[in-house]
Amino acid sequence: MISLDHFRGLKNHKYLKKVFPISIAYGFYSWGWGLTTPIFAILINSITNDLFITGLVIAVWGIVGLVLDIPFGVLCDKWNVKKIMQGCLFGYIFLTIGYTLATNTWQIFTIRLIHSIFGALLWVAIWTYLFRNMKRDHTGEEIGFFSVFYDFAATIAPLVGGVIATMSFFLPFYLLSAFCAISLIIVTFMVKDLNGCQTKPFFYLLKHELADFKKIGVPTLRWFIFLTIVSYSIVAVIASFLPILLYEAGVSYGYIGLVVAIGILPAVLLEIPLGRYVDHKQRDIVAIIGLLGLGLSLVPMVFSLNLSVVIVSIAFYGIMSALVLILVNTIASNLAPKREKGAFSGTTTWFKDVGNFVGPILGGLAFKLIGTSWTMAILAAICVVSVPLFIMARKMTV
Repeated sequence: MISLDHFRGLKNHKYLKKVFPISIAYGFYSWGWGLTTPIFAILINSITNDLFITGLVIAVWGIVGLVLDIPFGVLCDKWNVKKIMQGCLFGYIFLTIGYTLATNTWQIFTIRLIHSIFGALLWVAIWTYLFRNMKRDHTGEEIGFFSVFYDFAATIAPLVGGVIATMSFFLPFYLLSAFCAISLIIVTFMVKDLNGCQTKPFFYLLKHELADFKKIGVPTLRWFIFLTIVSYSIVAVIASFLPILLYEAGVSYGYIGLVVAIGILPAVLLEIPLGRYVDHKQRDIVAIIGLLGLGLSLVPMVFSLNLSVVIVSIAFYGIMSALVLILVNTIASNLAPKREKGAFSGTTTWFKDVGNFVGPILGGLAFKLIGTSWTMAILAAICVVSVPLFIMARKMTV
């Protein structure tokens, strides 16, 4: 658990100064999206009335990322990263209101598509900024420092958002727009400019980046890709469909917000210590513990979606998912080249978006065809079976 003394100690870490402003900015951004978390997927499903179609709409984020992450990463090496973030946040101020106006599947799909384009560029820009400003010996702690601001907001906001949605269903989306505006103001006045580090032609950089990525040691690259896709797929399924499943089981928006908050709370309390743990422990072991833990955390929901069972299950799930995701981002930062951080962050984000694409589509199809219990069982089995596959991927040299 993060103690007061631990936060006092962070003041002496000069390497955190560059990460601090962007952490504050995206803490507010997280507040806005956190308010909508209990109802976002429920809103989409209320329009589509089909879990598979809902999964397709949610998966648009991943599809867009697969197409644009790497090109956007190259652009982040050529353009001013701060201005990219400002443009995306400005667009979000108006885009978020669009969700309240959608009345059919095509409208919600279109809004989600535009949202995903802005989001893909924004998150590649964020990781570019972080990768360029992180110290290699402290990447786990710095990622934990950034994440604790983001996740702290994401923990408290769903509690508030669930209650607000009970009173006015669309109000969280209006508040989201306001929080995006606050985040834009902070980025404008607190985050330093980060100009592009490359002037070479776009397609030259794109080809160069893909060639450099292939130079990473084959075993390291293989297990990084494997761990990223598996973990992000599982997390995407739970984040996308658990609120819908609870709502259909008769759970109120307020309690759905509570479940979401409990799932993130362990990450907030343990994010920086877990980051330090990842920095100093053998990462193979951390990955195995995380995968097994993710699988075990889903087992109780195979048998029941009783609120108390879900709360216990999701708390353990929160710890394990935080451990795995910090590991993935720490490895990505350590593998990044000295210069083309944008292109590299686009490449690594691409593999995350494979999970963001595969998870909601297959998850929605599974929930529709075979039901909750079997789908949860399959998700748990995938995590457990991934451990020997991960070990094989780590040991193979070709």
